[in-house]
Amino acid sequence: MPTSRTSTGTNVARLLPFVIFAAIGLFLWIVNQGRGQPARDWRAWRPKSRARAWPHGTARERDDAASILRPGDLAGLRDAYSGAPLDASTPLVQCANCQAFYHVASTTILGRDNAGRCASCGGRDFRSVVIVHD
Repeated sequence: MPTSRTSTGTNVARLLPFVIFAAIGLFLWIVNQGRGQPARDWRAWRPKSRARAWPHGTARERDDAASILRPGDLAGLRDAYSGAPLDASTPLVQCANCQAFYHVASTTILGRDNAGRCASCGGRDFRSVVIVHD
């Protein structure tokens, strides 16, 4: 009596080239994920995250506190959104993440046009700035 051959071996042999072709296609797709985006300029400054353990309380408690500055500390600094020089006589706020300063009018625009995110780092935590005069 002749032995019967199963078709399992021939089905695997037919399917193997398709599996290899699909695996190569998947590999190439994964490798080319970032190719459509423009290259990042390595010379551009990008703020680093300031997430760390604070010595007194949690970082969230520390970030909610107002920044206390003297008028001289603002010399030469500019609004991170508008680029205007900081005016100590107007209300100011500071990003708790990257320490960028804003006039309150700029944060109103950021709230409307940028979902309330910082123009420098994308953070949403802002604290008020208190100017003390000696």
